[in-house]
Amino acid sequence: MHFYGWCIRQCLCAGEVLNTLFGIPVSSQGVPGGHSRKNVTSHTGRLRLLDFGAADGRTLAVMASLLGEGDYTGIEYDRSLVAAAQLPPTVRLLQGDIHRLTGFGDSSVNVVTALAVLEHLDDSHPVLVDAYRVLQPGGLFIITVPHPRWDALAGCVAPNPFGAGHCSGGVATRDLCEWGRAAGFGLVAEISFMWVPVVALSYFHLRVSTAWAWRLDQRLAHLPSLRWTFANRGVVFRKLTP
Repeated sequence: MHFYGWCIRQCLCAGEVLNTLFGIPVSSQGVPGGHSRKNVTSHTGRLRLLDFGAADGRTLAVMASLLGEGDYTGIEYDRSLVAAAQLPPTVRLLQGDIHRLTGFGDSSVNVVTALAVLEHLDDSHPVLVDAYRVLQPGGLFIITVPHPRWDALAGCVAPNPFGAGHCSGGVATRDLCEWGRAAGFGLVAEISFMWVPVVALSYFHLRVSTAWAWRLDQRLAHLPSLRWTFANRGVVFRKLTP
């Protein structure tokens, strides 16, 4: 799948979670759901979203365009990606280490995302601990990771747009759930998305509508027998209120 489509699919996963749980609408322009623009609900106040491992910020910029008004900040370790970023004024990209997060106070944001990031880390525990710290009570931590089998196959067919980088070998959903509970989170949902047969079409230069592919994901992901056929998994945690 071309990179912009990949961004959209990752962001739709996060956006649909926010729409379902918090009532935050997803833009109706070219994406499923047909939601009209409206303000963030009083349940969360102003949306303050922190994206871990934001690369050059393109995914975060897509998320901002889908979700609308809010404060969007990305953290990226690679200085060259930060320096090369060309982002709208609504999106900030900062150089930093998500293993040792600084500059963000306790309970300072209401959403944290880590989209296709944790599989690149040798030790994810400090990241989950810091996500818990900076989230307000009731805030969400949204994680996506590729299925290890499909990720390995994709790496043989097409290169990562940011280079091969380091990969710890894949992260199982059950491990994510255990890590989240150990950090103090409550599990809200597990999500499967990016159905492999549709993703494979892009390798033959056949493209389909991202909105159509997302609707298909939603229909098929409810079938237990097909869950192994999805390229990506998502886990949603909530910071429990003391």
